[in-house]
Parts: sequence; structure tokens; C-alpha cells
Amino acid sequence: MEPDLPVGSMIVVKPVDYDEITIGDDINYSLNGANISVTHRVVKKDDSAKRITTKGLANNTYDSPVDYENVIGKVIFCFEYIGFLLVWISSLKGKVITITFVIFLYVISIIMDKYGIDKNE
Repeated sequence: MEPDLPVGSMIVVKPVDYDEITIGDDINYSLNGANISVTHRVVKKDDSAKRITTKGLANNTYDSPVDYENVIGKVIFCFEYIGFLLVWISSLKGKVITITFVIFLYVISIIMDKYGIDKNE
């Protein structure tokens, strides 16, 4: 969905009724019940079958229509590039570095308290 939703972004999705989805909305949906979600822009709606056709901004063709029941929700906000940080923190290396950093800050805080160093000076 570049450039509107850059790769590595974390999106906030709000569940919505079928009638609240309009052409031009960005929606997140699961691929036919699979554990894979996709975020693409709505380009067509079939109200009688409650099916939605989407297209990625960088794609030249439309996606296969999606049943409304596979729609997770409508994108309401995007935190650019935060997704990369979340993926990194959830890795073993990221967890070790994050925990080490928190312990380091805690030790520094104890040392500053012990020697009466004012944090506001």
C-alpha cells in the first residue's frame, strides 16, 4: 500500500459493518480464512453478495473479490515504520537487547540514588 501505508507500518483497524465500507477505504481482511491478513483499498462493492473487490496501490490488477465475513476492519490510523520495531523486539536478539537496556537503566538509577545524584540537575 505504498506510499499511503509504508511497508513496516503498524495499522489500527476498526471493525465495521458492510454498509460502513465505501469505495476508497483501506480495509484489512483475511485471505479466505487463512492466517494471513492483507490491507488493500476498496475499488468495488457487490451489495447483493456482500463481496468486496480490492487493489493494492502498487498493483496493476484488482484482487479476487473477498466475502465481507473475511473483513477484519477498516484502517483508521497508521503508525509508520513502528511495525519494524515491533518485529525486531519480538525476536530473540531484540528481547535480549531490550531486557539488557532496561536492567542497565535500573542499575544507573540505583547508583544515582545511592550517591545522591539529583536527576533534575
